[in-house]
Amino acid sequence: MKEIIRKKGDGISSFDTDDLALAAALLSKGYEMICMHPKEKSRSSNFSFVYHFVPTSTIQKVAEDWKNRKLKVDEKKFMAEVMNLNYEMIAWSSI
Repeated sequence: MKEIIRKKGDGISSFDTDDLALAAALLSKGYEMICMHPKEKSRSSNFSFVYHFVPTSTIQKVAEDWKNRKLKVDEKKFMAEVMNLNYEMIAWSSI
């Protein structure tokens, strides 16, 4: 994951989601994640995360296909990405 430093007003956008499964699906399909960060603490003191992806001409369609259960992903890649994102969330919670 690349670290991108943005200045206010740069007009750079990203595709954002707070859905862990969608983020893992996008990663398993080869989309590049810019960064992830906690959104807010919930009552259970767990973090909710936001995942930012490089915008492409197809990412919105892929996200819609995921939502409509039409996206096919490799199960091993998907589970590996879920594990990687969980590891990143654990690292955030220790900060």
